[in-house]
Amino acid sequence: MGRPKKKKEIILSDDSSIIKSELEKLGGKIMNSLDELTPMRFLSTGLFSFDKIVSDSGGIPGNSVVEIFGPNSTGKTSVALQIATEAQKENMKVYYMNAERAINSSIVNCFPALDPTKVDWIDPDTGESAIDIMKTIIKTQTDVLVILDSVPACLPSVMADASAGDSSVGRLAALFSPFMPEAKKWCRENNNILVLLNQERANIGPMARGGKIQPGGHAIKFYTDIRIKLVKRFTNGNIVIGGDTIGHIIEAKAEKTRWAPPHQTADLPLIYGSGFDIGRELLTAATLYSIVVKKGAWYSYFRPGEEEVAFKSQGEDKMAAWIRCNIDIQKEIKQRMSEILS
Repeated sequence: MGRPKKKKEIILSDDSSIIKSELEKLGGKIMNSLDELTPMRFLSTGLFSFDKIVSDSGGIPGNSVVEIFGPNSTGKTSVALQIATEAQKENMKVYYMNAERAINSSIVNCFPALDPTKVDWIDPDTGESAIDIMKTIIKTQTDVLVILDSVPACLPSVMADASAGDSSVGRLAALFSPFMPEAKKWCRENNNILVLLNQERANIGPMARGGKIQPGGHAIKFYTDIRIKLVKRFTNGNIVIGGDTIGHIIEAKAEKTRWAPPHQTADLPLIYGSGFDIGRELLTAATLYSIVVKKGAWYSYFRPGEEEVAFKSQGEDKMAAWIRCNIDIQKEIKQRMSEILS
């Protein structure tokens, strides 16, 4: 056997441009401006309060890995489909990994602005297949949105073939541990967004100290740019009209974000059968910042610089409906809230 070739030693000069060139030959990219670290886009979810807890710029950074987790039936899939709807408006290709086999026409039809024929719905055979497909997409394509529904449903083939009672500790974490740093790399380089839906389960076992955990191991927590926890609001959580419960309020909390102060919360009104109520969501935020004035059961909206009330109604439902039906008012309210928050 021949001797291994000695690696050529690089001697740096005093010229900064030459130094940069030589260092990049070692395998990396040197950036001297914060603009080079800023994503090409921030994808709005269409929900103002959600956008603001995710990033100061409003929306999901266009080169990030996002985890959305929480208990069952809180609205994780609905939030994912809402993000997919807005991604289509930005001409982003959407891939939906239906590992949980939970997607059906009834759920998708709740989001009429989403064109399901332009979404690639993928049913992976195994967890390994799901990982390989996602890796191929984010590595070879640019400006795409990939949604995995969900992490626990990515059953490794070893677990699928195991007999009842066989140990499966750590199998799922071992699957995602090498994938996450690669996902982070390719999302950043190709301006892709990867959204991972995850569950929340009780932490059990001889060494457990109670509490809740998310399946998939610690690598998901470490490598995600944004982690959003969804729960049903405990106090006044149901949306009731005429004695009928027509939806519930989702409380979204930014457990982690690299683009805004963490631990902020947002209330998202989910209406069963029709998706998120944009009017009600904007009304809640606008009332908080006194853009809409609430006195007792009455709501009043004043245009900027005007003393006469533009619209007044008794009850939250009527005011939310007025905002929902007026696109110009929605834009105006969002603009005024952005100015306040900036």
